[in-house]
Amino acid sequence: MNPGANVTSLPALEAWHAALVIFRTDALDALASVSTEINRIEGWLTQQLSHWQRTSRDGEEEVAQAKNELRSRRFPDWSGRMPDTTVQEEHLAEVERKLDFARDQIQVVRRWIINLGAEIGEVYDAPARHLGQFLEGDMPRAIAVLARQMDAIDAYLQLAPESATPARKASP
Repeated sequence: MNPGANVTSLPALEAWHAALVIFRTDALDALASVSTEINRIEGWLTQQLSHWQRTSRDGEEEVAQAKNELRSRRFPDWSGRMPDTTVQEEHLAEVERKLDFARDQIQVVRRWIINLGAEIGEVYDAPARHLGQFLEGDMPRAIAVLARQMDAIDAYLQLAPESATPARKASP
């Protein structure tokens, strides 16, 4: 014979039911927030890549311009003396450093984009998908079953015990 559930507190079951509903809502919100944050980070990385590519193109133009300025200063002046090109050489070295930095940043951002996608795919996607499926499929069914069982228990508790008829004394 089935020993029964031994439920001693319907309010405890109701509190548990409410906590499960809140947990499901909070967990779904958390999954949505993480997804939004991942999209935001991926968008930011894409913006950074565009920024450094643009900076690199601008740097290439600055290097070309600095080389032209240096080349134009290397001709002797009207007296036959070679002009000082220190300023132009320093400027060229500076814009070349900036260009190298921009190119390095492009590589760094590309590595981050690749690594982030790999890490998200490896560490986050499958567990998040499983949790989402559980929260969307199994959890609502479990909450509904618990609600039906609580209703059945409540209906059982509402039954009034039959009034016992007093036993008649036997006549002698």
